[in-house]
Amino acid sequence: FVFLSFMVYTGYKEHIYDEVGYTYDENAAVTYHHYLLMGLNDENNGSYNSEIVAFHGQFTTPDERILAQKERIVNDLTQKGFLGYFKFIYTKLVMTFNDGAFGWGREGQFTYNLYPSFNDEKTTLFLRDFFWPNYLYSGQFNTISQMIWLLIISFIPGICITKQKFMQNKDNHIISVILLVIVGVIFYQILFESRARYLLCFVPVFIVAAGIGIGQYYEVFKAFYRTIR
Repeated sequence: FVFLSFMVYTGYKEHIYDEVGYTYDENAAVTYHHYLLMGLNDENNGSYNSEIVAFHGQFTTPDERILAQKERIVNDLTQKGFLGYFKFIYTKLVMTFNDGAFGWGREGQFTYNLYPSFNDEKTTLFLRDFFWPNYLYSGQFNTISQMIWLLIISFIPGICITKQKFMQNKDNHIISVILLVIVGVIFYQILFESRARYLLCFVPVFIVAAGIGIGQYYEVFKAFYRTIR
């Protein structure tokens, strides 16, 4: 099955390359060193930096590029120092996790053009007023998104605090997988180029974790209430 999947993926990838007229250049391939270096830049708190992209394009061979990127990574870490690096991580994570709208309206240009409506014009206009940046209800949308996001990240720690006491053993492996995903996402944001929108595809995991956390907090409250009665 794995071999078959790999063959299908390879064939489909080549088909897409042909369709869009893309020629793969192995010498220009972006390695993880590029994203590590991007994640260390102070100018944009570890997010996208055009100077680093330009630096990537200065080299013609992967070996030269990787060597130069490694040198800059070591130099950036040395300049930050031990405490400075942890301060940088704190700033980077705050930038990434503090936006309940996940950077909506701040990146991408598809909202710059208004496309014609194919259905009910009134529905289209209402949705644009609510979701389109700088429209009639965009402030309410951002406020609601922020409130929900703050609730979600407030409930998530509940699965760590009380899981052994209140969760049955058969459920522990499920929680372990959820925690592993969340920790992995956090470490990815720490190490590599960081963006709030990178969290968007993991929102279902955060919602499930928050739901379990709510249940755990409720169990703690019930246990505490029984002790004071």
